[in-house]
Amino acid sequence: RTGKPSAGDGRTAGGEPSAGDRRTAGGEPSAGDGRTAGGKPSAGDGRTAGGKLIRLDGCKEIMDSVYFPMNVSEIIPALDKAYRQEGSMIYEIQQMEIVVPLFEGWQDTMIWSCLQKVMGHVYANSVETPASAMALLGDFCFLAGKPSEELALYHPEDCRQDFIIMVPGGEGWEETIRECYGEKARKVTRYAMKKEPGIFREEELREVVRKFQEENSPKENLQNYYRMKEIDKELFLCCREMEWCRDWVALYPDYETYQKYGLGIVIMKGEEIVAGASSYSGYHGGIEIEIDTKEGYRRQGLAYVCGAQLILECLDRGWYPSWDAQNQWSAALAEKLGYHLDCEYTAYEIWGCN
Repeated sequence: RTGKPSAGDGRTAGGEPSAGDRRTAGGEPSAGDGRTAGGKPSAGDGRTAGGKLIRLDGCKEIMDSVYFPMNVSEIIPALDKAYRQEGSMIYEIQQMEIVVPLFEGWQDTMIWSCLQKVMGHVYANSVETPASAMALLGDFCFLAGKPSEELALYHPEDCRQDFIIMVPGGEGWEETIRECYGEKARKVTRYAMKKEPGIFREEELREVVRKFQEENSPKENLQNYYRMKEIDKELFLCCREMEWCRDWVALYPDYETYQKYGLGIVIMKGEEIVAGASSYSGYHGGIEIEIDTKEGYRRQGLAYVCGAQLILECLDRGWYPSWDAQNQWSAALAEKLGYHLDCEYTAYEIWGCN
């Protein structure tokens, strides 16, 4: 789920679809970053009151640190950290239990990142009884509850980007987005992959990596061979300076945070980064995959190899490698790696939103 689509970098048309930044198109299939909401929300099985643990999906207790008090009204005075921008009726929410019910059933891990306060922000039209809410992380915006033009048009003061992907929580939100942004809003179809712990064929993935390494064992000149490396601090800083792969690390304020909530693999030729798979975002229990291949090195299977290694690394850590596909190429790569399609869903790419 990366940022502004640029030609051929896997998030856009043309070139080899890049794996999975949720915004890609054309080129080597982009590795979905597993942000799947927006489509068919599955019913959460969570317990939602009385101090009991909230669960948003049927597989994992992702809200393990968020509890309701015995009486919700008791915490209203404690919501002074939620604030209202002058002239606006939109609040940034700090006490996430207030908005959790509005996102019940959404299976997009970027929403989980926001609700768990790992990264991102949540905004709503009230701190007491919100009817509408928006989860905002990177280039993605998820709209839930009752459609609200004010919320759809709201841009936080520190949000200066001119491109965003809005995922509507229902047809009413779709109409609101079109009314608010008109021709600036381009309707697109995305592909949500199922979240199925235990589905991956680990031996097949290991064989993909082993074969790649065997074929690229340098005998003379290292510059003529590819090599795989985990993203360390040096590579983290390097990726932040390169437009085509910045989204691998852009949402992490520093390398220490990336170490805690992120993970990435790159393929290098000599000292040049030519492909990679990393976490666009992280949450308790997993990551959103972001994959891309540098123009000039596409259609060599590099994204497939990076994806295989990143999945294996996630499984070793007990993390789930979530995948969401911007296009059919991305969905095809995901299925090749072991994922299964859940559903198609609608999103809106908006240029000039600020």
